[in-house]
Amino acid sequence: MLNKRKEILLCFVLMFTVSLCGCGSGRSRGNTEGKKEIGNAEAKEEKEAGMPRFYFGVEGAELKVFSAIDYTKLEQVTKDVENAKTYRGDDIEKVEGVYLTDVLKFVGASEYSSVMLTSFTGETIEYTSEMIEDPDTLLVFMINGDTLWGDKGVLGAEGKEMVHVLALGFPEDLWLWQLKEMTVNP
Repeated sequence: MLNKRKEILLCFVLMFTVSLCGCGSGRSRGNTEGKKEIGNAEAKEEKEAGMPRFYFGVEGAELKVFSAIDYTKLEQVTKDVENAKTYRGDDIEKVEGVYLTDVLKFVGASEYSSVMLTSFTGETIEYTSEMIEDPDTLLVFMINGDTLWGDKGVLGAEGKEMVHVLALGFPEDLWLWQLKEMTVNP
C-alpha cells in the first residue's frame, strides 16, 4: 500500500514537472508569432548587459573600432529630411545621428583628405573632406524614430542593428547604407 502511494505521488510530481516545461515563453523553434518581440527583447538584454548595439571597424585612426557605446558619448542631432528614401524604398522624414566630423575626432583622426566607407554588401564610397565637413553629413542610427536591421542573407549584417552614413546635402547615390568599415586617408 505504501509503495502504491509513492508511485502515485511520483506520477503527480512528474506530470506537474512536464506540464511546467510545456508552458514555455514562446521562444520555441516553431513559434512564428512574436518573433519581432523576441528580437527586441534580446536586443534589450544585450543593451542591459553592456553589449554594443552596433560597431564598425576603423582603419587609419587611433581607435580601431567605433561602437554604440562611443556613439552615446557624442552630440546627437536630429534632421528633418524631404523627398528621400532608404535603400529599401521607405520614405525618410527624420534622421537621428552624430556628425561624421565628430566621429573622426573621437577615433583620433584629426587630419584626413578623405574617408573610404565600406558597407556589409561590399559597396564602397569615398567621402572627400568637403563632404565630411558638411553640417548635413551624419553617421545615422535612427531613421523615422527606428533603427534599420541588417539585410537577411548579408554575411555579418543579418539580425544586427546598422548605422549608415548619409550626406544629406549630396545626392542619395553617395549615401552608404549598412556601414561595416571606415578607412581614414591622410
